[in-house]
Amino acid sequence: MNNKQQTMGRGFAVLSISNILVKVLSLFFVPVLRLLLGGSSAYGVYSVSNTVFAFVYVLATAGLPVAIAKLVSELVSQKDEKGAEKAFRLARAVMFSMGTVLTILMAVLSKPIARMMNAEDAWGGILFIAPTIMICSLLSAYKGYFQGRKNMNPTAISQVMEQFVHMIVSFTMVWLMAPKGIVWAVAGASMGTVAGALVSLVFMVYQRKKFINSSDGKNVAIVRQQGDGLEKVLEAKAELPEIKLTTKKLLKRIFYYSLPITLNTAITYAGDMIDASVLIGRLQVAGFSEKVSQGLYGDLAATRQLLNVPTSIISAMCVSILPTMAALHALKEHDKKSLKANEGYKLCYLIAVPMTAGFAVFAQAVFTLLGYGENYNLLMALSFSVILQGTVHLQSSILQSVNRLFTSTMFLLSGALIKLILSYVLAGIPSLNIYGAVISTYGSFIVPFALNQWVLNKKEKMGISVLGNLWKPCLASVFMVMVGFPMYEGISFILPQESYFSVLISFAITVVVCVAVYVYVLMKIGGLTKEDVNEISPVLAKKWPKKLRRIF
Repeated sequence: MNNKQQTMGRGFAVLSISNILVKVLSLFFVPVLRLLLGGSSAYGVYSVSNTVFAFVYVLATAGLPVAIAKLVSELVSQKDEKGAEKAFRLARAVMFSMGTVLTILMAVLSKPIARMMNAEDAWGGILFIAPTIMICSLLSAYKGYFQGRKNMNPTAISQVMEQFVHMIVSFTMVWLMAPKGIVWAVAGASMGTVAGALVSLVFMVYQRKKFINSSDGKNVAIVRQQGDGLEKVLEAKAELPEIKLTTKKLLKRIFYYSLPITLNTAITYAGDMIDASVLIGRLQVAGFSEKVSQGLYGDLAATRQLLNVPTSIISAMCVSILPTMAALHALKEHDKKSLKANEGYKLCYLIAVPMTAGFAVFAQAVFTLLGYGENYNLLMALSFSVILQGTVHLQSSILQSVNRLFTSTMFLLSGALIKLILSYVLAGIPSLNIYGAVISTYGSFIVPFALNQWVLNKKEKMGISVLGNLWKPCLASVFMVMVGFPMYEGISFILPQESYFSVLISFAITVVVCVAVYVYVLMKIGGLTKEDVNEISPVLAKKWPKKLRRIF
């Protein structure tokens, strides 16, 4: 395992590849699990237990790993390597204690929680998935440690391992336990989550021991933040005195960093809890049966699995940008902070915009290929939320890195309140039904997006241009769709009509052409440069074909 630190772009690339693999696996996981469970209604019950787990998971793990990454990055940049190691050990102990308590509470309260969520059959899934909280609490501490040292490789590999084991064990246990009823089938699916997390934790523990025993780990004082222009900054500031923090001060700083970050992520996942608890009940008020209501919610949950593909890639970039921004902030390099923030926006939109266009235009084909059912209009309606949600995640990471820790929390809370009100009112209208959740989703992101942007530009004076970073990916995506959609329709017309094979071949060819058109147009208009490629992979930049170099 390579223990060398990575630039923001390379760290982003490593985690992006990992997240893509994980999400591709999860996209196939959903239709197979729906089939094994018996359809949308049963999958809706599973989604409720999974949503409860996700919310508790956030409470246990959201803030401290990011706090570890931020603190380790700051201390390393300030030449306090022993403090960085000490901060990790303290945070790991805190996370283990917190995870154990939340695991016990979740297990004991599994039935009352299921009743509160209007899905009593979900109690088995909630009970059996509870141990994952304790495991993931420890796992997240190790992820934060490697993030702070700007080495994303262990996290990337562990994520793929976790998802693979999760799928295999979940499918096996659902198949074995489905004859006992929906409660036990959902519980079987939860066992896969536990197994995947445990394997991932063992791997991360091994990787840290390997790092500590390596030449870098034995002499951690020689390790310094490299890449992203930080090495020159550190050379210029070599006279900085070594900073020593006591255990009390380290704990204080850990909690100061982690609390607002935990609240941030908890508010985001609370939105899903709102949908799970409010929507099913409000859909019944609108005149739908309990089974149909659960099925509609299951369709919404499956759609969000698709939208999580680009969102997870953007989240990888947020993970990569935070330690770099935190180090620059600690060293008071304000101009470089602004430069890195704009680079983050550029990378965000390079991913989010074409994925948004693809989901909006090819929603029916995607649903057909993945076996997600007929309600593909949900994907079309929600596709543009990818850009908003990705931007808000990025804004939050930047604000956290510059110690405006509670700012984005307040803004996200306002968005969550808007979502609660809109979901409650709109989902109860029969003509809107589940699309009330679509409207509330947009409302929950527009407000924090605008407020975060105001703080970054007016208070932090970063000079981030949303339109300046957005227009080139948008233009390239327009050309992509103009070429891709007619091609898809033409190939579909030639091949046998209304067959899975026809959709598969048409879509596969169209995707390859769309990617080529998007990249070509981006290069022609200066949206993707050789410097961008070199930031991610110098080897790829050197091996770039001669014709593409001429385009650059």
